[in-house]
Amino acid sequence: MVELKDFRIFSDLKGKELDKLQEAVRKINYGRGEIIFQEGAPAFGFYLIFEGMVKLVKRSMRAKSQILKIVGPGETIGETTLFDKGSHNAYAKTLDPVTVGFIERGDFFYFLERHP
Repeated sequence: MVELKDFRIFSDLKGKELDKLQEAVRKINYGRGEIIFQEGAPAFGFYLIFEGMVKLVKRSMRAKSQILKIVGPGETIGETTLFDKGSHNAYAKTLDPVTVGFIERGDFFYFLERHP
């Protein structure tokens, strides 16, 4: 399983900074085929993939689905909504058992203010 320091967006953080950020991460386990978030649902933060694979899927107006991306350990999902306080433009579904870390928007910005 990857660690927080293994995520590219946190690669410059060291020691105490990583420890402080870790306090904001809520780990969640999902089984195979579970939905992490729905398309159109309000986004309250973003997810770090620690273990397993997740597909991001967009539904078209004709009710067809298009896989946008498949992500795995060390990657993030939902981060594009951090700055616009919007909703998810796709849904995220697990391809196998998955462990994610969820960081709420407010907690993330609080961390950034104190650790620029």
